Amino acid sequence: MQAKLLTAIEKRQISRLGATDTIPIDVRLISATNVNIRQLVEEGNFRQDLLYRINTIEIPIPPLRERGEDVLLLAGKVIIFHSVCAMLFWPTGFALPNALRAAMDANFTMWVSIGCMWVFRIGCSYLFVRGFQMGLMGIWAAMAVDWVVRSFFFIWRVKSGKWLKKGIEGKI
Repeated sequence: MQAKLLTAIEKRQISRLGATDTIPIDVRLISATNVNIRQLVEEGNFRQDLLYRINTIEIPIPPLRERGEDVLLLAGKVIIFHSVCAMLFWPTGFALPNALRAAMDANFTMWVSIGCMWVFRIGCSYLFVRGFQMGLMGIWAAMAVDWVVRSFFFIWRVKSGKWLKKGIEGKI
């Protein structure tokens, strides 16, 4: 398997199983391991030439067991934050749109869900993590913003009564 991967990386082409023709590829490879890859090379369990091809940038990340007390503190914050947000915003942000979809108002729920995910969950994640240096809690805060905004839109939709015009009753 290592030889085939090395060939694909070097020649930038692959061939399907049983085929005689090749398919050109343009790929970027990201790899990760939890073992000492250099030791595997020394033992002969990993190809030196393949390691040379894939090892452009090495980012060592310590295992969580070696991180210490900060991991427990962070895990506790994440659990509490998620639990509170789930109790407050999950029913209106996710259960309510299921009811709206069942009432044939799927387009509205789809657009709100997609828009909120891209603008608030992903956009705010970048803002909170990179702009405000909030780390992991920035991602969770962005998710909470996403849930709050979704809830607002879905509650507004129900209260406006526009979803009633989309249902089966409006077609009879």
